[in-house]
Amino acid sequence: MMRIKIFFVIIALLFINDNSQAGSFCISPDGNDNNTGSIDSPYATIKKAHDAAQPGDTLYLRGGTYYPFQQTVFSKKGESGNYFVICSFPGEVPVIDGANVTEGNTNQGSTPTWKFKNAKYWKIIGPIIITNGRGAGIMIDSGDSFEFDQIESCYNGKRAARAAHGFMIWTGSNILFKNCDAHHNANHLWKSGEDQGSNQYQHGDGWRVFAGTSNIVFEGCRAWNNLDDNYDFYGADTPIKLINSWSAYAGRDDSLGTITGTPNRDMPLVDHRDIPALWGNGIKLGYFEDNVSHRIERCLSWGNNAAGFHMNLGPSYIINSVSYSNKAFGFDYLDGNKHEMHNSWEFSNNYANVDYAEVPPDLNLCSYNSWDNKINIFVDENDFVELDDCGMLDSRQPDGSLPVTSFLHLQEGSDLVDSGTDVGLSYLGNAPDIGAFESEYTATDLEGNNDESLPDDLKLIGYPNPFNSGTQIVYNLKESGFVNLRVFDVIGRIVIDLKNEYQTAGTHKVYWNARGLNDNEISSGIYFVRVFSKNTYQTYKLMFLK
Repeated sequence: MMRIKIFFVIIALLFINDNSQAGSFCISPDGNDNNTGSIDSPYATIKKAHDAAQPGDTLYLRGGTYYPFQQTVFSKKGESGNYFVICSFPGEVPVIDGANVTEGNTNQGSTPTWKFKNAKYWKIIGPIIITNGRGAGIMIDSGDSFEFDQIESCYNGKRAARAAHGFMIWTGSNILFKNCDAHHNANHLWKSGEDQGSNQYQHGDGWRVFAGTSNIVFEGCRAWNNLDDNYDFYGADTPIKLINSWSAYAGRDDSLGTITGTPNRDMPLVDHRDIPALWGNGIKLGYFEDNVSHRIERCLSWGNNAAGFHMNLGPSYIINSVSYSNKAFGFDYLDGNKHEMHNSWEFSNNYANVDYAEVPPDLNLCSYNSWDNKINIFVDENDFVELDDCGMLDSRQPDGSLPVTSFLHLQEGSDLVDSGTDVGLSYLGNAPDIGAFESEYTATDLEGNNDESLPDDLKLIGYPNPFNSGTQIVYNLKESGFVNLRVFDVIGRIVIDLKNEYQTAGTHKVYWNARGLNDNEISSGIYFVRVFSKNTYQTYKLMFLK
């Protein structure tokens, strides 16, 4: 809390009354474009600040709701090391409501609320909400080097027959989406001459990526209740990385019928060309050629109206990902010999018995998946701590990271524990777990790791636990040797190495101050500390509470 207060003071000092501090502009819903753009005399529109800004400048958005009357177009070019920055004012959440934006091409839905055209080197840092757009919420028409962090694009497409997406990437390169959300996007209109029932509400993706893009990365993103697909990469002609991201309820309205007026309404699975499962896929992959391999890593896809992962024609590389309770298939293959998959599982899919021919994967490319007969794995409800997704789509943690729940985390004793193969991701235990969440258990016995009766050769405990500022980690070495003491988060990513050195036999104590690499403050949640020496290790679960 003290750091936030200090940050507010620093920001206030940047905005002295006459705005003589160059490089910073303030925009507020109750501002005026005839003002100076200072904190005490803010602009009313982003366009005004955009036109005044130079590379390296920051545009601060005060909290509240903005109702622009025209599309905001970002066209300026920053420089490497001198980005333009749009940033929410600390502790505040600006909402950009596009309901009043004037009509563009309604038939094609080409009126996004925010549009980046020929722009370069922009960072957009939230939390910022883009909503009620006539077409897409945000469109990257063209440009290079964009970073979107904690941007939520939702309920867009109110006056569109097409392109009613949360985020639409037409062309562009070097784009990072981090901790962003896209939900409840759908077209409310349909083209002249089209059948309303087959087209209304069915052309809105969470993210839609087209050809002509390159180096697009997603980290920690979520997409849900978009009435076409949540992530549609089918048109992308270069590989995309989707990491630690979630997809739920594509092609399905929510329990309140927020979009269509009908609670829990499902979109048709067959379009006018009789192509089944075209709409409502959680994550749509593939391309027309064999040289595009999207990389999917530690991702979840559940409750979607069609497939969890719609593989399409091109190859894909999927590791440690899961598909649960989708209406069509978990992973549907149109060309099974092109897709490489490892350490993934599917369970409780295809409950609608959709008549959709599935080509089995090529086991020469795929290994250690739940359908691999070679490893003799059977997935059922007893493998998981929780099958209720309560909390998964709730508010993010204060730093913007995904919420912490027990949904689809592995239960102790699950045969998915330690049953995977090493694909280069961090893991605890003898081998990686199968699935998106790395558990604290091993296939032999990790339950004793939190008990005082651990073996004397590597006894490991931490106290206090839970902790809110720091914790003392104590371990015993039976023999002298090289020691690695490492902290992981709940999905197996390295948080910090506390020790990586030769140590003598005996008891050792290390204080961890709840900070990670580069001295970054960690989020509340579950962590695992592991001590490794002489080809032996022990793991201990810790809980950090702010």
